[in-house]
Amino acid sequence: MKVVFSDFDRTMVDVSKSTLSREQLSILSKLREKGIIFSVVTGRCLSFFRENYSELMNVVSYFILSNGSSIYDVSNKRYIYHNFIDSGDLKKIYECAKRYHLSIYFNLLEGRIRVERGDYQDFDFDEMTCEQVVLSMDSGNLDDLIRNIERIRGVVISNKGVEPGDGDFFLDINKREVSKGNAVSYLCDYLKFSKEDAICFGDSDNDISMFHVVGKRVAVKNASCGIKENADIVIDSVWEDGVFRYIEDVFLKK
Repeated sequence: MKVVFSDFDRTMVDVSKSTLSREQLSILSKLREKGIIFSVVTGRCLSFFRENYSELMNVVSYFILSNGSSIYDVSNKRYIYHNFIDSGDLKKIYECAKRYHLSIYFNLLEGRIRVERGDYQDFDFDEMTCEQVVLSMDSGNLDDLIRNIERIRGVVISNKGVEPGDGDFFLDINKREVSKGNAVSYLCDYLKFSKEDAICFGDSDNDISMFHVVGKRVAVKNASCGIKENADIVIDSVWEDGVFRYIEDVFLKK
């Protein structure tokens, strides 16, 4: 294998922990020394990692961000791929957020805009380079909200679930052609690697798209049933450092 892709939340780490351990970082550093590329594949934006996990910048080669909307080359400090939501669709999503009294987050290439419930303001969406919108709410009007978002033809709900900690429900919304799998495929082509030489780790259903384009598919024990059914192997859970133990055993002990 020449390239390793891994989801972040609940696959690599339990995000209730604010840092990676010295041992975890050492494993990723040794992987890099062996010439194997490691890419985080996540629903989060780059600013989250710069602010909360800056130590990853020294051991990760690429970040696939916002569920596949952009790819950041760490060594060269530049984006090599991005896919923004159209301004007209941003306006429609924002109107939905106001109608249902939701918190809304705009993931931008550089930074994130957070708008709390009721604290709405005017935006120039024509000037906004937004790769993902996250809506946060209780589950009261969830089905109705989803139906209204699905009527916006240019976007797709790429992930949904419950936020750890506060219990609010969230929806990740991206441009329609965006997926983790498409971004993984793009990066393999960019690096001129066969997709058969790629392995990926995941835990939730929005990771299935990248399972479909790589040679080896690995689920952590705490993964959804859908992911486990599409995996070649199930390893220890995120709380048992499953991804790091697997990398160490398979790539570093040879």
